[in-house]
Amino acid sequence: MKNPLLIIMLFASMSNLLGQKNDKQQSQAEEFSNRAGVLIESEFINIGVVSEVIVQVVHHKDLIQNTKKSALYFEYVYKTSIVSLVKKAYLDVDEIEGLIKSIKNIQTNALTKLPESYTEVTFKSKTGFKAGAYFKPNVGKWMGFVKLNDYDDNSFTTMFAKDLQLLLELLEKAKIKLQ
Repeated sequence: MKNPLLIIMLFASMSNLLGQKNDKQQSQAEEFSNRAGVLIESEFINIGVVSEVIVQVVHHKDLIQNTKKSALYFEYVYKTSIVSLVKKAYLDVDEIEGLIKSIKNIQTNALTKLPESYTEVTFKSKTGFKAGAYFKPNVGKWMGFVKLNDYDDNSFTTMFAKDLQLLLELLEKAKIKLQ
């Protein structure tokens, strides 16, 4: 009698897990490019690389309706001894200025202080992209970071303070290509 009850409980919990939705919100550009029944052209313009993260501008164009949606595109390859996994993130045009201001603020306000305890300063986009810096007192210095997906620790990469400056320069360059 225990076995059938156990099997029923197992199937019930599995169906509950499988029925859950992916809560990751898509950018406007992702939604635009993922529509069904349309012909989409995607142009990826290389902006640069910082801390193994490829930064590109992407222009998606609906070739039937002649409409267009652009975004900033980040790609990072997480490598293990067995597999390489491509991690990606989109940042809509309306969020880029907020990221630029955040990095400038981190450079002028956070990096100039030496906190006594672990401290994080983070910008987060609506799609779960994160960028910022953290301070570990036992190390005694700030480290920058980019995390392409809030719920995927394998999409995380660290960077030095000089890399934050390079990221800022790439964002400014990308902003021009998005106009």
